[in-house]
Amino acid sequence: MGNNLAYFTVYLFTLGGLIVFYAFFHSRLMGTIVSKLLSTFYAGPINFIQVNSIQISLLSGKILFRGLTYATKNTTVRVVEGVITIRWWRKGVRKSTVQSATRLHIALNGVEYLIYNNSYKYDHLESVLRKRASSR
Repeated sequence: MGNNLAYFTVYLFTLGGLIVFYAFFHSRLMGTIVSKLLSTFYAGPINFIQVNSIQISLLSGKILFRGLTYATKNTTVRVVEGVITIRWWRKGVRKSTVQSATRLHIALNGVEYLIYNNSYKYDHLESVLRKRASSR
């Protein structure tokens, strides 16, 4: 009887820990994994992509994300939160002026586009001046 109680207690705490992890930390872990994959295969060595958290719901066709950042040497694009809805269950397109009839809906909140300086022009100017200095 005592052995069964010990197994039940371990099972209960393990299940509770998994529920807490899934409820609070799963989307952040997925955001970290997606950030690493996108930065490695898409952004390159100079640029980076960061996603704080991402949640994918296949049945409703939604991708929810928070803290999407794409930064280059010159600019940064940041989205505080966004939802991409793919209405995969729609067969045809309705002709209605009241509601959108598309299969793809993108909602972005808090979009920022920051331009720091025109460093590419300064890099070009520096290379021209170095060529002139070396030719003298």
